[in-house]
Amino acid sequence: MKIVIEAEGKEAEDLLVNLHRISAWKEECDLVKAVQEAVEETVEEKSVTKVDEKNPADWAPGGGEVEIKIEEIRAVLQDKRKAGLGTQVADLVKSYGVTSLVHIPKEHYGELMAKATRLA
Repeated sequence: MKIVIEAEGKEAEDLLVNLHRISAWKEECDLVKAVQEAVEETVEEKSVTKVDEKNPADWAPGGGEVEIKIEEIRAVLQDKRKAGLGTQVADLVKSYGVTSLVHIPKEHYGELMAKATRLA
């Protein structure tokens, strides 16, 4: 493919400036994407590590020292959705009498995490 652009004077300068801006934006987007992927990998690793290293039954309220965060539950539920278990995820959340994960009281996080990890 061959692209020919004919521009002179101010038009040429403006075009060059805008091409440099586009190039810089692309680099920024690539950097943001790399950071996002690194964060997602870290969240997934922590989520998987806890599931593998801890007995989910110990995550029930008062059953262990691990404090479950909503972000960890969200990561497990997202993995389950990606695995085709979206209906079961929705039913699990609804079983707490709410329609959204953010409305589930913190004292249920251990139980919820244990149930979420067992979805299949």
